[in-house]
Amino acid sequence: MTEKQVIRYLDLVDRRLFIVMHSGLDWKPEYGPELAEIDRELAELKVLRDQEHARREARAAEPAKVPTMITIAQASTETGLSYDCIRKLCLQRRLVHVRAGRKFLINKEKLADYLNTVGAGA
Repeated sequence: MTEKQVIRYLDLVDRRLFIVMHSGLDWKPEYGPELAEIDRELAELKVLRDQEHARREARAAEPAKVPTMITIAQASTETGLSYDCIRKLCLQRRLVHVRAGRKFLINKEKLADYLNTVGAGA
């Protein structure tokens, strides 16, 4: 669903709730056709809502991909770059990494992407 469709759906639900809550003594004759029109539009948007829910459930069912993290020493061994060079790239925030105490843990896939783009002249 697009943002516009979501907003329209919420507006329709809000208006329908207002009409139903005031359907006693405050009932006006124009509420009947308006309620029928709201129900028709909600039925159309319900299909899109159900598709969106199914898509989100399918995405949630996929296992989360955990990145492979390596130390600077491992990255140095695998890439052939010096320990200091990789450490400086981390300090300059050019490599995706996290710090665990004094240790730098580098995202291995992002390191490969970085080295491929630098080598390509980017």
